[in-house]
Order: sequence, then structure tokens, then C-alpha cells
Amino acid sequence: MNLHVDKSQWTKVKLGDVATEYSRRINDPSSSDRERFVGSSCIGQWDFRVQEWESTESVTSAMKLFEKGDYLLVRRSLYASDFRERAPRAQFAGVCSGDILTIRENPEFIANGFLIGILNNPSIWSYIVANASGSITRRIKWKDLANYEFLLPPKDQQAEIAELLWALDDVLQSQFAFKDLLAITLESMAHHYTMGRALDLKEPFCDSKLGLLPESWEAVKLGDFCSFVSNGFVGKVTDFYSGKDEGIPYIQGMNVRRNHFTLGGLTYVTRDFHERQSKTKLEDGDLLTVQSGHIGETAVVPPELDGANCHAVIISRLDSNRFDSSFVARFINGPLGRMKIRGITVGTTVMHINTSDFKKFYIPKAPLDIQKEIVKNLDNLDSVLSQLEKETHDLQELKRAIISGFFGSTIGHV
Repeated sequence: MNLHVDKSQWTKVKLGDVATEYSRRINDPSSSDRERFVGSSCIGQWDFRVQEWESTESVTSAMKLFEKGDYLLVRRSLYASDFRERAPRAQFAGVCSGDILTIRENPEFIANGFLIGILNNPSIWSYIVANASGSITRRIKWKDLANYEFLLPPKDQQAEIAELLWALDDVLQSQFAFKDLLAITLESMAHHYTMGRALDLKEPFCDSKLGLLPESWEAVKLGDFCSFVSNGFVGKVTDFYSGKDEGIPYIQGMNVRRNHFTLGGLTYVTRDFHERQSKTKLEDGDLLTVQSGHIGETAVVPPELDGANCHAVIISRLDSNRFDSSFVARFINGPLGRMKIRGITVGTTVMHINTSDFKKFYIPKAPLDIQKEIVKNLDNLDSVLSQLEKETHDLQELKRAIISGFFGSTIGHV
């Protein structure tokens, strides 16, 4: 998005000309009337608002006060020059860490809320990186940040820009809240569906190895319904890496997530190596379960990965006449499935699950038509969530584009 803004009437100013640092020390926050403590870890990257806080009850060392409307700029890097661009506006009064600069707009020069655009512009963070002091972790001082120069529009334009930015962020906050609620609902429904509790089956529930299941369902061992269970190739494949054009996709534990694959940076191996690893060739519909790292996360091999190879995952090839692989994946990735996975996790230095134990893993066996109905319903919810995530991402990109367009450093037309 290219935003064209007439900046011919904008004037160059320093941050210290239009804003001030508010620094008031409090020796024992736990005995104060302030209930909320904001540390650096409570502030997210590019946030407009403070999203998290802790109680001041356990904070006994000296900290700083801030008031509603102050901007909280994290002045200390996580490491090296990584500051993570954190400078929201507080919507409440509280106590904050000494590694946070509390900044106030000067209402004589700045319209209410306008400074959020300045403090969330990538150029100011480039300036912070260049002017911070320190070695392993670095800090920016207010006296240095106050010298940051930018173009300031007339106050009436500031008010319009601020209104636009905050309205856009309001929409984003609503999207985030709805997305989180939908994700929780989806997980809850996946759990209830795969345990038969959200279906109007009109039949009694009976006790099983998985707790209560409908009478027509069973709790069965996964290995009893698999024609093929394998670990995937175990060993180093470094010498066999190949380019995408001539290679075969090679799925590893890092590529498998709950109900989907992350294929960015996918590894490819030579066809010769692939042919020698015949036991680890994947088929459409195979179930892949991570053995170590993100232990137990499971996804179903899609048609486009049919014939690929794999490493450090458990391959389960289910009897398709009795099981829908996606139904089983939903169960394994659900709350009860994750709890059961923890029960078969072993190891000291490297925690993992063994194929022999995974074969004995209990799963619910429902009538196949019910499994497919459940998968269809959950896939529809997944599609809604994916669309919402895309819309949220697009809104975030729009907000960044607007900020970059308004707060570029060139005088004139951009």
C-alpha cells in the first residue's frame, strides 16, 4: 500500500520539543495505592495499548509511577540491538519497571493520542538502536531520545490522524478478542466432539479407558488399527540434502503442528537417498506425530506430500475403513489426548515418546460416518478461524502502512 500524504505544511521538530519524560520514583510499590505493575515482559511488540500487567503486591524494590495516558517505551534491549519496538499508551495508572521510559505529550503542540504514531514508527526504533549505549544489552536515555527528529503536522491534522490510528486499533483489538474466543471454542468443540459429548446420539454413555463414551463407541489401542507404524528415518541426513527442484520433500518434527504443517524452509533430499528410505515414505492420509520437541503434535499428510519422506516423527497408517485420520488427529491434539501423551513421554536430557508406547495409545473409535461428520464440522470452524486470522493480519499490515506513510521523514509529498 502506497499512502500519498501532503507534508508541505509539516514542520521538523525534536521529540523533546513536544513531549516530556515523566519520572517519579516509588520505593515500595506493594504498599502504594497502585494495583498494577507493568514490566518490560508485559509489553508486546507494536502494541498501542498495555495488554498485560502483574500485581504490585509482590513488588518491593524501587520502581516508577506512570499515569493514565502516559506512553511506556521499553528502553532496554532484550539482547544486542533487539528492542522489539515496544511503546504502548497506558489506559490506567500504575507502577512500571525502571527499564521503561514514561513519556507524555505536551498538549500545547500535540493532539491527544497522536504520539502513538511517532513511537510506533520503525524509523524511531532505528534511531534508538543507533543511539543506545551498552554492550550485551543496551539502553536508550531520554536525553538522547529527545533529540529524535520527525515531521509534525498541524494540530488539526494530528487529531484526524490520531482518530484514524486509534479507530483502526479498536477494530484490531476486537478481531484479536474474537479470534482468541473462536480458537478456544474450536478446541473445546474438538474435545467434546471426539469424545461424543457434543452429538445428539440419543444413547447412554459407558465408562471406558478414555472415560465416558457413547455405547456405540469404543476405546481402542491405536496400534491395533494401523497397518503401518514407523519412527521415520533416524540419523543424520546432512550429506543427502538437495535443492527443491531436484529433491524430495523431507518432513521433520519441526514441520508438524496441531492439525497442519509448517512448510517454510522445508528440507529436500536426493532421490537416491529417498529410495533407500522406503520405510519412511509417506502416503496421503498418514498420521504424523512428533516424537521430541513439540511432543505429540499431530497432523495428517495432505495429497501434495504423498511420496515425501520424513524424520523424527511417528508414522501411523490407519485402517481407512474404520478410521478417519483427521478425527484421530483431532483427538490426539485435544486436551485429553495431550494429557495422555504426557503419560507416555519418557527421557531425561531429551524427552520423547517411543513408537512401542504409542502403539498402545488409546483413541476413541466412533462409527465412521460420525467421524467424518465431526471432521467436516471442525474443518468448517477451522476455515472461519483461518479467514479471521488473514483479516487480522491484513489489518495489521494496513496499520503499519498508514504509520509509515504518515511518519516518513521526507518533507513534501510522499
